[in-house]
Amino acid sequence: MAWRFLPEEIQPVTPQKIYLLIFNLGDGSGVFARKRLVFGGNLAFKIKNYIEASFMRRFQKICGTPAI
Repeated sequence: MAWRFLPEEIQPVTPQKIYLLIFNLGDGSGVFARKRLVFGGNLAFKIKNYIEASFMRRFQKICGTPAI
């Protein structure tokens, strides 16, 4: 449906100054970084998984697609 968007509808985006980074290390652990707080391990992976699952549930409700 990208064809429905015209160039004049694109709005400029201002990036956030403070952001959250969570990297999945592929072994059930991750690295979490926000401001000066940085840690790694299973907790970082669980936080990432929770955020992504929550987003997917909201996205599926909006688009009307069935949950996997």
